[in-house]
Amino acid sequence: METRLGDIHQTLQDFIALQTTMRTDDENMACLRALYVVNPQDDMARIEGNKDKLLYDAYEWILRTAKYAAFRTWADSDLPSCRLLWIKGHAGTGKTMLLIGIIRELSKQLAAFAPSLSYFFCQGTGTKKLSSATAALRSLIWMLLVQQPHLISHLQNAYKQSGMALFNDGNEFYALKRVFENMLKDPGLSAVYLVIDALDECDRTKPGLGELIQLIFASLALSQKVKWLLSSRPEVDVLVKLKDLDIDNSAISQSLVELDAQSLADPVKAYIKHKLTALKSRRGYNDDVLADISDRISQRAMNIFLWVALVFRELDSVEGWDAVETIEKIPAGLSELYSHMMTRIEGGNERNQQRCKKVLVAALLAFRPLLLAELAVLANLSLDTTEAAIEMCGSFLTITGKTVNLIHQSAKDYLDENYTSKLQPAGVSQGHTDIGRRSIDAMSSVLKQNMYSLDFGFKPEDMTPPDPDPLAPIRYSCVFWADHLCFLNDEHPKSLKELTDDGKVFTFLKDRFLRWLESLSLLGRLSDGVQSIRKLLHVAQPDASPRLIRFLKDAEKYILGYGSIIERSPLQIYGSALVFSPITSDVRNQQWKERLSFIEMTAGIKDRWGAHRQTLEGHSSWVNAVAFSPDGKTLASASSDTTVRLWDATTGAHRQTFEGHSDCVNAIAFSPDGKTLASASGDTTVRLWDATTGAHRQTLEGHSDWVNAIAFSPDGKTLASASGDTTVRLWDAATGAHRQTFEGHSSWVNAVAFSPDGKTLSSASYDTTVRLWDATTGAHRQTLEGHSSWVNAVAFSPDGKILASASSDKIIRLRDTATGAYRQTLKGHSNDIKAIAFSPDGKTLASASNDETVRLWDAATGAYRQALEGHSNSINVVTFSPDGKTLASASDDETVRLWDTATGAYRQTFEGHSHYINAVAFSPDGKMLASASCDTTIQLWDAATGAYRQTLEGHSDWVNAIAFSPDGKTLASASGDMTVRLWDAATGAYRQTLEGHSYYVNAVAFSPDGKTLASASNDETVRLWDAATGAHRQTLQGHSDYVNAVAFSPDGKTLASASSDKTVRLWDAATGAHRQTLEGHNSSFNAVAFSPDGKTLASASHDKTVRLWDAATGAHRQMLEAQSTLARLSFSENASESRNQPVVFSSSATIGSQETGKAFFGFLPNIGQHVWQFMVIHSS
Repeated sequence: METRLGDIHQTLQDFIALQTTMRTDDENMACLRALYVVNPQDDMARIEGNKDKLLYDAYEWILRTAKYAAFRTWADSDLPSCRLLWIKGHAGTGKTMLLIGIIRELSKQLAAFAPSLSYFFCQGTGTKKLSSATAALRSLIWMLLVQQPHLISHLQNAYKQSGMALFNDGNEFYALKRVFENMLKDPGLSAVYLVIDALDECDRTKPGLGELIQLIFASLALSQKVKWLLSSRPEVDVLVKLKDLDIDNSAISQSLVELDAQSLADPVKAYIKHKLTALKSRRGYNDDVLADISDRISQRAMNIFLWVALVFRELDSVEGWDAVETIEKIPAGLSELYSHMMTRIEGGNERNQQRCKKVLVAALLAFRPLLLAELAVLANLSLDTTEAAIEMCGSFLTITGKTVNLIHQSAKDYLDENYTSKLQPAGVSQGHTDIGRRSIDAMSSVLKQNMYSLDFGFKPEDMTPPDPDPLAPIRYSCVFWADHLCFLNDEHPKSLKELTDDGKVFTFLKDRFLRWLESLSLLGRLSDGVQSIRKLLHVAQPDASPRLIRFLKDAEKYILGYGSIIERSPLQIYGSALVFSPITSDVRNQQWKERLSFIEMTAGIKDRWGAHRQTLEGHSSWVNAVAFSPDGKTLASASSDTTVRLWDATTGAHRQTFEGHSDCVNAIAFSPDGKTLASASGDTTVRLWDATTGAHRQTLEGHSDWVNAIAFSPDGKTLASASGDTTVRLWDAATGAHRQTFEGHSSWVNAVAFSPDGKTLSSASYDTTVRLWDATTGAHRQTLEGHSSWVNAVAFSPDGKILASASSDKIIRLRDTATGAYRQTLKGHSNDIKAIAFSPDGKTLASASNDETVRLWDAATGAYRQALEGHSNSINVVTFSPDGKTLASASDDETVRLWDTATGAYRQTFEGHSHYINAVAFSPDGKMLASASCDTTIQLWDAATGAYRQTLEGHSDWVNAIAFSPDGKTLASASGDMTVRLWDAATGAYRQTLEGHSYYVNAVAFSPDGKTLASASNDETVRLWDAATGAHRQTLQGHSDYVNAVAFSPDGKTLASASSDKTVRLWDAATGAHRQTLEGHNSSFNAVAFSPDGKTLASASHDKTVRLWDAATGAHRQMLEAQSTLARLSFSENASESRNQPVVFSSSATIGSQETGKAFFGFLPNIGQHVWQFMVIHSS
């Protein structure tokens, strides 16, 4: 005890000060440094400096109360004791100074006998770190550990598991709450006073004030060695909170100290007396005047310390003989006083009035306290003018050192409530926009290349800014400019004009983007740059800002792609990052002039951003598994270095490391609720971890060999594990209890997966088989054979209908889960396939192989889509993010890579389609042309000029056909995603989706009256829909193969359908009855069309012929031969009409000697993609 406490006569205040300077071991010191937010002792000294001197007479009254005496008494005394003292008072009643006085008194006790003392001052006018519940908890723990260092083991355990992520992963409040509660339960805990001032200024955002109050009262139940001293305004009713928490408040309600007229009368008089002493030596302040001043202030003060302080501040520039008159002009009450000061500001000359209001707006709306130079930038004033304006706003602002603060929370509240009437009629949104504009102007003026005169290598770890620091005036602007432009602006469209293609934002980014990134790198705030880009993307409007949005998307890829090198070596922004960006990158093209002087030209650079987004580095051995958390925000990786790492799935930042396994970690899985992370290891165990804090919960033991795979059941109640001991084990995910063991495989079990309904469990083994089990009873259902080597992975499709298995035989097999029947085989990898995963929508299957590639496949057809290359060793696992947009892969090259699952390439839609065009259609008035493409989009064009109008996006597969309704108001599109979509043809707005087909939809057609829509599909059917409501009317069945085309007769009574079964079928359009079948072609039909008079039907086939039929009788009339396959047919009334259509034709094809029609290859203006070959048939 003596060693710990030192001199027995040492006060607690001196002891705390000594402890903060003492050296501890390196691990504990690192832990305390990471925990540190602010030293409350220093913070209290600063607060005292900003206010008047602490007067003993202003707080000694509370020391004489019975409630304070009970608070000072501990349970081992015969005197009554209270464990919570709550001081409640209105704004300006001296709560903070009263608490400082009590803290001073408690600190005077001898350290050898005194309880510890830990405190925190919430400050709503400061930075968020001084007003959050998390900051309060961190500071209380930090100060408690300084005095009771033996408790640090509780923090150290959590810190070892999580590292810095314990303090900054977004869940730190809950993690530290657990640490704090463990400290309070420690038998070695000595008695402690815990103090929080100004609960009303604590942020309400969860975890916020509510969670902090819950913790306070939970701690009282955990330990008898804890007492709390709290202060707040009346609106934070602690007793009501107690009722909400179902806590007995009968004893605590006796501990309430209200700062009312009775308790404050004498302290306020003492404060007035103190302030008068400073006036005695000034001219005109004789005894009579001082007495008069004392009386008048006492009468009007309403016992509000702050009102008294502000009045005396007014007297600083007033001679004694004018003092009483000045006081008389000042109204009683804080709000009234602030209004009086605003009136005085408004009564000055117009220029001073505007200067003051600019300064007040900037100070009020800033996201942290501003340095004087920063405030000058945001107010667009010189330094001298800014200082003068602050003096004129003396009742609202105060300067401490070089930092400008609002004088009190009540001043902030007043300005917030009266913003439009007193500061800016246009409102807060306009104020934020003004700050954003001025920030951009200042950055444009100040930023230059190599601000700190660094060399081209890494910036020094001990780098200090030059003096004077060129970034000092714009530090705030560099970090927060986008926050201001985006704040509330999505609710105020008029404020978005700076976010158009002609606005300040695009101009600034085009000219200064790289210099802005350099400033963020120098400030250590590059991650804020990513967030700024994303906020701008969120509020920018596509119709007004297409070029800005394109640039922002490119900028995001630029930062994410090169952020790690930019953070360490700022000048590489202009070097390697710029040089190795794709040649089509907007950033590269706009900023190429900024390249380092010795760079002249480059070659061999990729054309576009690839699918690869980021590489996550940190593991020291093979990475065996990756998994996304259910919310998609966290990525977990498992490695042969025996650790699990958690990463920010967006930025790639490392959050924390889980340590505990003694051998390779082979697999990981998040529980469906995201709260638990399970890991499987070569040490034969499964470990369960708290996914938020990283705390180890329990170890599941039972396997006798490596555990290779794990999976949670969909309800999260069961955990399955697969092992080299040839068994699968089921565990209770909540308790860790072993439920049952599945036996049957004859070699290692490599993978397990639950079906989406949780009823079936599949397992894959080195014995080359896949086994299906009843997940409830453990009964073996069937064994699936077919692979010729080890089966390394299994996966169910999201709908549970398909089971995919991947093997070292380089093959993926797809099977029907109900019958086990084999569907298809996917081939393409050149080495063992280690992992497979379905996308969340079930449309894509990803596979990972020892051939160092990831392949994407169409899950419905088995068609190969693309290969993702970049890893330099075997790839062990792939997984999709919950939204399906990102694919993560883990490799033996010790990295995790993130990929864009769409295309990986940036597409400029206004330049044209990026894939084959499958269909075009003119609007009925001939003014608009629509094109449908394999790039999944429809584009609308001006048919006369070829000018691009807009892109319609929504389909997730090829758009195969399009059709305008007869009135031209609706556009229908048919897609390989098995849907038909209806769009507003004028605005491009999406209306509805027609679902029902079970395979690709190949064609759509409106009936002549526009009331019916027909669709044709590879599912061998034609469906009829109500074109107005989208309701399904009937399905026409009869074809035995894909239906490729449909057409209504001009009178709308007949529907023709053309199929790969080599027939055309005619149907009654009203009843759906089959009328007749037309046969004659010897290959698939591609197109069908009625003549304008409805008497002739034309059909085109893969046999390179067009046949004409009598539409009434079905009789074959004639055959036209072409040199190549025709995809579309159309009739025209005469030859000239076809030439007048605004399509550019070339490469005419001869059709025998027939004069009946000509075939053309068509190209759409400004698109530049091959469309198709089609025929125009003259009906003369």
